[in-house]
Order: sequence, then C-alpha cells, then structure tokens
Amino acid sequence: MAVRSSFLASGPAVPVLAAILLAGCSNTQEIAHRQMMAPDNMELAMRGDIAIVEFTGEGGQAVADRLAAGLERVHLQGQPVFDLYGPIRLHAGRSAAIGNVDPAEALDFARSVDAQAVLMGQTSYDSNTELLPPQTTETCEQWDAAGHCVAVAVEVRQCVEITVTMDFAAQAMDVADGRTIYQARPARAARSTTECLSSNDNPAYLITRLLNDDFGRSMDGLRAQLAQNAADRIHRDIAPYPETFRVSFLNEGDTLTDAQAALFEQASDLVGDGQPAAACTVWERMARSGVRDRAVAYNLAACAEDAGNLRAAMEAYESVYRMVFHTPLRGDGGGAAPDPNYDLDDWAGLLSEARDRARRRYEAEETLSVLIRPP
Repeated sequence: MAVRSSFLASGPAVPVLAAILLAGCSNTQEIAHRQMMAPDNMELAMRGDIAIVEFTGEGGQAVADRLAAGLERVHLQGQPVFDLYGPIRLHAGRSAAIGNVDPAEALDFARSVDAQAVLMGQTSYDSNTELLPPQTTETCEQWDAAGHCVAVAVEVRQCVEITVTMDFAAQAMDVADGRTIYQARPARAARSTTECLSSNDNPAYLITRLLNDDFGRSMDGLRAQLAQNAADRIHRDIAPYPETFRVSFLNEGDTLTDAQAALFEQASDLVGDGQPAAACTVWERMARSGVRDRAVAYNLAACAEDAGNLRAAMEAYESVYRMVFHTPLRGDGGGAAPDPNYDLDDWAGLLSEARDRARRRYEAEETLSVLIRPP
C-alpha cells in the first residue's frame, strides 16, 4: 500500500512507500492517503493562541499533558496551528476534586499570557478487581499401547479481571468576552486486563493480592491508556486530526474489447508498481481516443483524487454515477455493448464510498485552509 501525505499534513509531507494493498474485492487495488481533517468545533483552532489550565481530578494532569502534546504537533503546510501556554496548575497543592477550577481565575491567567482562549477540564478514575471462575485444563501425560490415556495432568488457572474507568469533561472559553466556545459533555471510558497465576504459583498469593488491591502496575497501565484516550477524543473535537483514506482503482475494464482490455491491464500493473500517474496517462489516452468505458471513467476520477484534485474528483465521480445509473450501456460503435464485468450493485457500493470520501476530503481541505499561516 502506498501512503501519501496531503498538503494539509501534520508535519512534513513525506510519502511513505509500501506495497499496493489489494482490497477485499480482487478487482480493486488501493493507494492510501493521510490527510488532516477538520474538527467539529473550529473555535479554538481559529483563535490559535490557547492557554491550558489544569484538568482537575485524579488523572487530570496526565490528560492535560497528553492533550497539549498532541495540539503542539498539529501543523498545516509545515506551520503550527496552535501557540500553547501551559498546561499549568493555578494553585500548587490544590486538592484533586472535580470542578474546582474557578473560570474567572482561568480567564485571568489566559489574559496574562495574551491567549485568546482558555481550555480546562475535569477527570476522575474508578477501579474494580474481580476474581474470575477458575479455568481447568486437562492434558494427557501417558498413553497405553492401545492409545488410551492412562495419566492425566490437571492444571487449574486462576485469574483476576482488573477494570479501570475514567470520567472526563472539558470546556473552553473565549478570553475576550468569557463565553463558552466549547463544551464537551461528560464522557466515560473503560479499559480492562487480566492477571493470572502461573502453574507454580500458590493460589493464596492471588487471593492476598486481591484482598490488598495489589494490582498497581496493571492499573497504572490502564490509567495511562485512558488518559491518552480522553486526550485524543478532546483533540478530535477541537483540533485538526489525521485520517487515512484509501483511493480504489479498478483492475479490469467494464465493457472493453480485447485490445482495450490489454491496455487497461497494463495501466493497472503500473498502479501496482507504484506509478499511478503513469497509469492515469494511459487511461487518459484511452478516453481521448473515444473509449467510453465506465471503469476507465471511474479510474480517471480516482486519478484526480489520487493527485489531490479533490473538487475535480468529486465532479468526476458524479459524472461516473450518471454514466452508470442514467445512461444506457452501448458499445463503441453505438451497437449492443458486451456484457459488463461489474453489475449495478458493484457500482453502487464503489461509488457511494468514493463520492462520500472525496466530498469529506474536499470539505476538510476547504475548512482547514483558513488556518494555514504564512511561512
């Protein structure tokens, strides 16, 4: 699979080359593109200068640190989207209770560093350990001459399930007027793991650990995962984030003659060799020569998308849709067309995905263009 970075990439647009990925349907192959997408809430990204104050509650500092680190990495055309101040604790030694950040104090801090918005939040953890029913495994250790098992080893495996839950919420305010510009509803996430005795352990050891709630290392690992999960979810709400899209090319024509099909296959081989631009040149020559084939038209739309011409790709996919569903199928000479390789169900699925993908990518590109800073 070839992975390409969009011009709206997070960091330098350096292509990462790999093998072309054959899709689940053997009639397509794909090239992956990594592109920055627009968040649902653009308020903070439009302001750029953001102060982050403490996320109160257990785990809050970990969420704030991870969120800040993620926001610092957001770049469009090599330029940062955010200038960050913090995360900072407004009062050292403050108790870790939810909801104890005074919005007025948060706004005062943001004004002191000339930030345009301030972001804060709350978190809390809960944990639970549960002794699971023992698992019994029987293994034959000795067989007699007739092939019957005459000695069985029984192993009893005792495990504990450890679950950690995090509740979190976030809020951002505009510094100029103090109004709320982002409000994340309280959300909950959970992670679980299992610790088991080995065959040589004393079962009482696990029971003792259970009674003493002695699973700190596992719980710390789960808490770290949940902190990152919370930071990622808030990030996607308020900041551009990367998403991978796969542009599909058809490997076979739809109603081509043998000679045309051979030329189409040559172009498909070029895609597989990592040369999609050369393949697109072949399909363009076919179209200019008068070949009216739905697969050729579709692949030319995919060529536009692969090259980053997303508006042209949207229009081309729409043209293919009309060609497939609103234009009678005819041969090149105007007579009856050969039996097509792809039925309407094939086209419906392929074009639905392609039209939606191109539209989302184009809209994100347009939305994020206002955030690009001059070098």
